[in-house]
Amino acid sequence: MKIKAVHILLIGTLVLCSCNIFRWTWSEDDDSIKYYDDMFTKYIQEGNADSALFYADKIIQKDSTEFRGHYYRAKAIRMSFFENKYIVIQELFKSSSSIDSASIGVELPFSTVANSRLDSIYVGTQEINTSLSYILDNGLCADPDKEELLRIDYFIVTTIHGILSIKDLNGNGRLIDDFDYMNKLKMYTVDGELQVEGLDSLFISLKNNPDAINTMIDRSIELFESATEILETIVDTSVVSSRDVSDFVESFSESMNNYKIHDGIDNDGDGAIDEEIIDGIDNDNDGLIDEDSNNT
Repeated sequence: MKIKAVHILLIGTLVLCSCNIFRWTWSEDDDSIKYYDDMFTKYIQEGNADSALFYADKIIQKDSTEFRGHYYRAKAIRMSFFENKYIVIQELFKSSSSIDSASIGVELPFSTVANSRLDSIYVGTQEINTSLSYILDNGLCADPDKEELLRIDYFIVTTIHGILSIKDLNGNGRLIDDFDYMNKLKMYTVDGELQVEGLDSLFISLKNNPDAINTMIDRSIELFESATEILETIVDTSVVSSRDVSDFVESFSESMNNYKIHDGIDNDGDGAIDEEIIDGIDNDNDGLIDEDSNNT
């Protein structure tokens, strides 16, 4: 009897104190970063973005300076909001690398993508940027090579967000579906400079609300400037070649600034202020339509 009692006591001790298959969770990992890390990995491999995001947030709650929490959060959001990451990136590079002709207009990236998908991508890029910005601004990544890759991620995501922001006319972080003007925009290069044609379809619709357009343009330019700033810190620019996305970002930002409405500034640098009429015609014969306009 005494021997049996010792065996029962020993087995009970093993069950209570050790990591074994009879316990519901690891004995020390119920509230540890390692446990959250393991669970995130499990769910991200299973394609369960919501559960992966839950454990990424648990890491952040446990330690806001832990790199993995913010990095994992960006990965989970990308999985949740980007139906196919390769198609999203391909869409960006496809158009931005094709602007090489003055006679054949190139569609704006994402112009043919359904608005419901665009809205999801737009929300996702904002969330991803929040995580990547926190990592980069606070120096949370100790690996220089990995940080370089994160900067490239930030550049790409910020560029996508800047392009799509031209449909966020309400400034509420969601795209409106009232205007299909993105698929009417065409980009050209004339004398080495990017020009955008077709913005008159938007301006004619909203010419009585110039503040909405000017605010949208300012927001887009701010995002493109942020992308350009991070690009300057990227050592290996072969990933974003100079004639592709990097030039597109700078050129598109400058082009957008030309189209502010009735702001008392010579936006297109031709010596005249707010000289264009929003009518889809090149009133000042400078090759641009409805740029630097008033709201008449």
